[in-house]
Amino acid sequence: MSEPEVSVIIPVAQSHYAVLGRQLRQLGRQSGDTPFEVLVADNDGRLELPSGTPAGTVLIDASSSPGPAFARNVAADTASGSVLLFTDADDLVCPNWVTAHCRALESVDFTGGPMILAPEDDPRWDEAVVGTWPHVSDPGELALHEHIPFVTSANCGIRRDVFQQAGGFPENYRWGEDVAFTLQVMRAGSTPTLAPEAIMLKHDGFATRAD
Repeated sequence: MSEPEVSVIIPVAQSHYAVLGRQLRQLGRQSGDTPFEVLVADNDGRLELPSGTPAGTVLIDASSSPGPAFARNVAADTASGSVLLFTDADDLVCPNWVTAHCRALESVDFTGGPMILAPEDDPRWDEAVVGTWPHVSDPGELALHEHIPFVTSANCGIRRDVFQQAGGFPENYRWGEDVAFTLQVMRAGSTPTLAPEAIMLKHDGFATRAD
């Protein structure tokens, strides 16, 4: 059996254990035929994968140092794919998220997707017309930090060799490590590029409700 071309990495701490299953189920419903593995990097070291987890999901102990940046880096070190995709447990990938990032990464090295604010308590999130929902950033653009476009760690795609050249996610930030990571990647010679169809739904309620 050949190695997967893509590794999807999810750092998770205990506060998001309850909602991890929903994100994993969404990954199990991905359209397209791109082979990918899912690596769940447990930053607390006490997680058991929830029932219904797609076959082939790998649980990695990333508990020797706190923080999602550390967990992402640990998983990236063991990943098999030449493409790394990063998301979080408390967001939701769209049905073609993997394919959309991979299509964009055929011609660029570093991609970010739109972060869409899901309607509060809307059970039809996967049926709604995305264009009618508010964006975290302006539609068609990456998020900005002091006028600098950056790729959020919750919706990130990068070629593995570029990730390694950039040194991985900086682990000494309490917040904003994705902005710092984007700057590291830019210094390594790659430009952040929007993958417009790689949509991620963001909803504060996802962090507290399992279903």
